[in-house]
Amino acid sequence: MSLSAGRRALLLACVVVSLPVVLPAAAQTRGGSEAQRAAEAFQQAYQAKDWPRAIEVGLKLVELVPNNSTHQYNLACVYALNGDVDEAAKWLGTAAENGFSQLLLFETDADLKDIREHAGYQAALATVRKNHEQAVAKLKQTFEKHPPLVFLPPRHDPAQPTPLLLLLHGYGGWAREIAVQWRPVAARTGMMLVVPQAVRPVAGTRGYNWGSVEEADTLVRLTLESVKEEFKIDEKRVVITGFSQGAWIAHAVAVRHPGQFCGVIPIAGPYLPDVDAPAKTNGAVVPRMYFMCGARDRVLSDMRQAARDFGLAGYDVEFRIYPGVGHAFPRNRDEELRKALRYVLGR
Repeated sequence: MSLSAGRRALLLACVVVSLPVVLPAAAQTRGGSEAQRAAEAFQQAYQAKDWPRAIEVGLKLVELVPNNSTHQYNLACVYALNGDVDEAAKWLGTAAENGFSQLLLFETDADLKDIREHAGYQAALATVRKNHEQAVAKLKQTFEKHPPLVFLPPRHDPAQPTPLLLLLHGYGGWAREIAVQWRPVAARTGMMLVVPQAVRPVAGTRGYNWGSVEEADTLVRLTLESVKEEFKIDEKRVVITGFSQGAWIAHAVAVRHPGQFCGVIPIAGPYLPDVDAPAKTNGAVVPRMYFMCGARDRVLSDMRQAARDFGLAGYDVEFRIYPGVGHAFPRNRDEELRKALRYVLGR
């Protein structure tokens, strides 16, 4: 499960119940606010390492939301942490049967380290692998129906490698909306702007969310593959940026594929160090990081910690705080975005 300490309700009115998935508004699940309260109580018990309490609340939560594989997976985690490997394996099996598909998390989550040899874990793992394959195939189909937006720079020469800026929207947003923020700067700096669309609808809005890091990572991979098939890309100048949830996804993906990007520009995004903290670079080539956040933004402390952690890991880091700005782009947007691009491109 790997919940980071002190997680708060954020990501534009969402509750971060667990790192695998951002839980939308409670009204989306049977039980309504009762389910939301149970999820928050579970989170608090987990952070306090009160495993018996987490199990008690987790059982109530899976009763309120019986088909939610993430809640079932999280319940398995606290059973494992409490030393009850048989119950942990049972709930992992239930989560797998209900479609849990986050294979990387399943294979690496430290909460499950004591039950990996259990027959129930191995059986559930086989199901999760199948679920993962099906989920990726489904994502590919959705991606093909909703390809990313691509904005070429002025006087684009298809024979020459073009630098690429990959932009991720926030929770409840959509590609065309966020593209407006970056189009002028991308054009002036001669970069191709590529804006993929998340595929999980947010109830009550016309927007979308990125779901898990694994799902977003797959969408980023598919986006880059599709663009590189059609255009000649400067592989040494690929930058990833995002706003809010998109910022979290941007640096989380970059941590997993550090050699794929020359720069990362997270804007007003949360940071989940239990999963997203970078390893020491030890001289390896890693992207330059440029964090941007408003002084009045509730994720400011997250971004401070992210900038500190990346710096200590050996990354080149710049962190800009904008007075009077909340959860938004800076007021002098174009100028500040140009500064960010110049930094990560090493200009």
